[in-house]
Amino acid sequence: MKIRRTFIFSVLIIMALAEAFSQKTSIKGRVTELGKPIETAVVLLTTDSENDIVSYTVTDKQGVFEFKKADLGRAKFLRVKMVGYVSQSVRLEKGKQSYDIYLDPKITKLKELVVKSPDIKMSKDTVTYFTSAFAHKNDVTISDVLKRMPGIEVLDNGHIKYQGQEISDFYVDGSDIMGGKYNMAVNSIRHSDVGRVEVLENHQSIKLFEDLIRSNEVALNLRLRNKAKDKWIGALQAGIGASPARWNVDAATMRFSDRFQSLNSLKTNNMGKSLSPMSSTSSVFSEVEDWGTPYNAVSAKYSPLGVLSEDRTLFNNSHMLSLNSQFKIGKELTVTPQVELERANYKRTSYLKQSFFPEGRSWEVVTEENGRWNEWNAVPSVRIEANTKRYYLNNSLSAIFRKNTSNIFDQGTNVYENDAANKIRSGKNVLNMLVRVGRKTLGFNSITTFGRNPQTLLIDNQKKDEKLNEQLRNSYIYTRNSMVQTFAFNRFSLRLTEGVMLARRTLNSKLEGLGLTNYNEAATNRNSYAALKAFAIPTISLDLASFFGSVSLPLNYIRFTVKDRIANTETGYYRWTAGPSVYARWMAGTHWDLSGSLSYEAVPRSPFDLYRSPIISEYPFLQTGVMEYTTDKRMAGRITLKYKDVMSGLFGNLSYLYQNTRNMLLPTQTFVEDYMISGLADRPHNVSSSNIIGNVSYMISPIRGGVSMKGVYSSFNTKFMQNESGDVASSDISNTRIEFIFFGKPLKQLQFNYTCSLAMLRYKQKNIDARKNRQFNQKLLLTILPANKFNVEIGADHYYEKKEGKGNNICLLDASLRWDLSSQWRFKLAVTNILNDKEFFNTMYSPTSVFEQRYELRPLTVELSVITSF
Repeated sequence: MKIRRTFIFSVLIIMALAEAFSQKTSIKGRVTELGKPIETAVVLLTTDSENDIVSYTVTDKQGVFEFKKADLGRAKFLRVKMVGYVSQSVRLEKGKQSYDIYLDPKITKLKELVVKSPDIKMSKDTVTYFTSAFAHKNDVTISDVLKRMPGIEVLDNGHIKYQGQEISDFYVDGSDIMGGKYNMAVNSIRHSDVGRVEVLENHQSIKLFEDLIRSNEVALNLRLRNKAKDKWIGALQAGIGASPARWNVDAATMRFSDRFQSLNSLKTNNMGKSLSPMSSTSSVFSEVEDWGTPYNAVSAKYSPLGVLSEDRTLFNNSHMLSLNSQFKIGKELTVTPQVELERANYKRTSYLKQSFFPEGRSWEVVTEENGRWNEWNAVPSVRIEANTKRYYLNNSLSAIFRKNTSNIFDQGTNVYENDAANKIRSGKNVLNMLVRVGRKTLGFNSITTFGRNPQTLLIDNQKKDEKLNEQLRNSYIYTRNSMVQTFAFNRFSLRLTEGVMLARRTLNSKLEGLGLTNYNEAATNRNSYAALKAFAIPTISLDLASFFGSVSLPLNYIRFTVKDRIANTETGYYRWTAGPSVYARWMAGTHWDLSGSLSYEAVPRSPFDLYRSPIISEYPFLQTGVMEYTTDKRMAGRITLKYKDVMSGLFGNLSYLYQNTRNMLLPTQTFVEDYMISGLADRPHNVSSSNIIGNVSYMISPIRGGVSMKGVYSSFNTKFMQNESGDVASSDISNTRIEFIFFGKPLKQLQFNYTCSLAMLRYKQKNIDARKNRQFNQKLLLTILPANKFNVEIGADHYYEKKEGKGNNICLLDASLRWDLSSQWRFKLAVTNILNDKEFFNTMYSPTSVFEQRYELRPLTVELSVITSF
């Protein structure tokens, strides 16, 4: 042991000495013209060759630049370039760290000189995108423009990734008005009001940690134009259509100033545009384990379908009101009240065949449903925050009131009517306090949730003259409290977190009318659970500027008891667990970034699995749990390589993730009459998955556009038992997907966006032949500007699927004409699904079954809209 400690400390000392004696130093300076600072001048460190760039940066508003770790082993010259000025080159002098450089205007005899600022620039850890360089004629919100910025990816739910990593914070002029619920903001703020978009790498959201703890998070900040500040601004897009009556209203008002910010929006439509991805309901249960979330055994919410964009298949009436304000009180305190109201109903006519393969045969359930879903949500919250270099306070109080109902009529394998209801009443409070003394910090963190979740399900099976009635009640209270201490010394930091989690849940369910052998009487659960977890998490980090590493060793004591109040039994579980994890990151200059992590942890059993008698979530699928509490073992490793060259607009990232889980309980399937009963059995087994994700994007200046390519490969292996034989079956699913995006403005009168994707799915299960499915999708959007105030937009979506030697095609055509009456008023006439296609087919795979879908498409629709702003 002593030899091991000696070896570890020797390695750390060698790394520190290598850093100290390396030929790296700080170089800074100022670029001016006749005493006036020059902003956004490009400053290069090069070798003797001008094209061999060691590092680069740009000057700030004061003309100042700085290289914190300049490699003088290679760098020989300091070169400054700026459009409209004569470039300057200065040889670096040994021992000199400050340089003042003067630029002279470039005198030319051209009739006209057009000065173009760069589209992207980088200064220290901030990458800046100028919005005007990426905006197209028909763009409305900043979300439309973000999708074209290289290195930035906007997901379907509105979340944003930068070089494959989801952003942790979202700001508007440095203020966090949305509190993480930013997808509403990016779909409300006009792109013309945003001057530039800043990506903040290595962002530390808590100021007192800025020089103590290295952060690997990424944040996004919108810098507004002066015209959008210190006054109320707004936008309105309202449209009416026919096929039959259609409407679409999207209104937003906002104000951004130093002391007060407000962003409010009203959205309503029946055009197939779901507002659920913008909802903040999911954020109420973030940061919380299963012990502090509702148990949704009965789902009364519709499920998305297939590969088509949702507005092609969704028949809806959706309404949402979002009110968000932020008040600055004094110099340090901000108060952010928010409220969100949502009301929606959906309907769908679809066909689904789900195939299972017990012992090589096929067990099929055909569903031909005509369904309706209703949803009500209300989410009020208030956040109080003070973020300074001396102390940090953040207290967020939120609640959720949700009700989902559904009515489904099915005339497939079974003819039945299904009525379901699901209600959630829940509250959550998060408190985070920190104080700093010198190089030490002391903090307290608390998360508390509580709620009730009543559910009902009524099934009238007309084919079997059978009626099922299920009542389910679930309540919970959960709290996690911890103390956090941080000590920083030299290049090391030590973080200690110790605390306790307490939780209590109840589950009461009663299922009547189930006419199965062994289940003739009412299937009833009356269970209560109590959990205690005491934990201590020491984390030590080493920061060597270009290298960062950390080692963490969480220690947990778990105490769990469950009571079955029907059988009058009680079981307990007590255990110590440990889960070490290692993280390392190497930043090789300004271009390359390599990081990796490895972890091993004990995964507690979800309380959602702890019951005996069957529960039905949808007909004819029953599920049962176990009363045994266990912990699974999970090992996961990730390695990520990132590259960026801001000057050329080239961004890329590649990551590989492997995960292997040792599960103590094996999923089971039992086929009894018309029912399939899913359960769990005490049989340890391994489940593994692999994912490779790559993304590269590049700006193409001659066409004022760019290209992006994304590749994804995933494979998943799982095991389950089909009780007819008791044998363990296994399935392997692999998915390879390649996506290509190409956009540009090659001519003043022409803009285009082209997207295509190829997906190859493979499904293999024991005792059945492998199945393959290939899907090719492409979308082309052309914008033609025949006159100054008119533009025509033509879109075509092509979808192709091939399986078992058969293929089917569908092509959906859209067109629109827009008239810009003035800078504030626009009119738009749009026609969607011109060919009036009726249906779409799709095939998907789950670990235990194959899904074949056929669902209805939205019909031809004509819409007339007015777009205005103030």
